[in-house]
Amino acid sequence: MKKTLLTLGLAIGLMALANPAMAYWPQAGDLVKTANNPAIYYIGQDGTRHSLVSANVFWTWYNGSWKDQSIQTISQYDMDNIRYGKNITARAGTKLIKFSGSEIVYAVGPNRKLCYGASGWGNDWGKRVININNFFASDYALDKSCVINYYSQLPNGTLIKQKDSSEIYYLENGYRRWVSADGFRANNFRWENVVVVDDLYPFSAGRDLTYRESAVSQPDYYLY
Repeated sequence: MKKTLLTLGLAIGLMALANPAMAYWPQAGDLVKTANNPAIYYIGQDGTRHSLVSANVFWTWYNGSWKDQSIQTISQYDMDNIRYGKNITARAGTKLIKFSGSEIVYAVGPNRKLCYGASGWGNDWGKRVININNFFASDYALDKSCVINYYSQLPNGTLIKQKDSSEIYYLENGYRRWVSADGFRANNFRWENVVVVDDLYPFSAGRDLTYRESAVSQPDYYLY
């Protein structure tokens, strides 16, 4: 009996070596990398891998620390057998960005849109700026008609709160959606991205955000 089990185990092991693709089956939402490369990819709904092009882009979509992330290390063979998809861009409403070799600062809106202007983000807007290699500039689309100069024009995806309040709201199509503690965690929001505003009057109250929503937190949702 022991000999039979040993033979069976050896056969399974040889099969795995002969067909290493058996080791990993892509699942939408997975984060994967290889042992010899720090690049992290998000497995999309279409089964392709989308590059999270840098750590500062990664952290616009995820919260916590690196230890909190479920990043799978897969073989190079497995990685090579997953088709490339579009790159993931910085999450709308979280950071201001500028590309290497340029001092122009942009706000990121939905659908990878770039808007001019940073004054609407408060006096400490400079702390929100992240640098992105200009190689990835083509991942974004500049909208020259979009200029942010007052917080009522902050893009969809921005989190706001009043100075003396702990209530957080998520901006979406002119509405402010109250964000519960569960909604905040489930959608991978970060406190550092909350914009402090004087008042909420430009925005009508929308439905509460109390759980994970794909359109809010799924990194590849806007790519399809």
